[in-house]
Amino acid sequence: MDNNIIEAEWQEMKEQIALLKKTIERQDIVSDRLMRRTMKRKMRSLNREARFVYVLGAFALVYCNIVFFYMDLSLWFSLATTVFMLAAIGYTVWMHRGLSVEEISTGRLVEVGRKVARMKRMGQRWLRGVFPFLAVWFGWFVWEIWQSEANKDLALGMIVGGVVGGIVGGIIGYMRYRNTQRLADEILDNIKDVCGE
Repeated sequence: MDNNIIEAEWQEMKEQIALLKKTIERQDIVSDRLMRRTMKRKMRSLNREARFVYVLGAFALVYCNIVFFYMDLSLWFSLATTVFMLAAIGYTVWMHRGLSVEEISTGRLVEVGRKVARMKRMGQRWLRGVFPFLAVWFGWFVWEIWQSEANKDLALGMIVGGVVGGIVGGIIGYMRYRNTQRLADEILDNIKDVCGE
C-alpha cells in the first residue's frame, strides 16, 4: 500500500513538473517574441533616422549650392561643400548598410548585434572627424562672405546668422546622434538578453 501511495505521489509530482516546464517554455516564447518585437521597433527607428539624414542631406546639397551661387561665393567653396554633403550621405548609407528589421525575424541576432555595434562605432568616428572639418569649413565660409560682400554690415549679419544656424544645427544634430546611439545600445542590450550572453 505504501508503494502505491508513493508511486501515485511520484506520478503527480512528475505531472506537475511537466506542467511547470510547459508553462515556463510558453513564457520564454512570449518573452522572446516581445523582445524581438521591441527590437524591430527600435531598428525601424534607427532606419528612420538614417532616411531622415538622406533626405536632409539631399535637400542641403541642392539648397546650399543655390544659395552659394546667389551669394556669389567661390566655386571651390561650393565644391568643397558638395563633396562634404555627398560624403556625409555616403557614410550614413555605409554605416546603416545591412541593418534591416527582417534580420531580427530570421533569428540571426548575433549578426544583427555585430552590425549595430559597427554602426555605433562608425557614428562615433564620424562625430570625431566632422568637428575639425566643420571648424575649417566655417572659417572658410566667414572668409568667403567677408570677401564677396561689399556691405560689411550685411556681411556681418550673414556671419552672425551662420553662427546661430550652425549652433542650432549642431545642437539638433547632436541630439539626433545621441538618440541613434541610445537606440543602438538598447538593441544591443536586448540581443544580449535574448541570447543570454
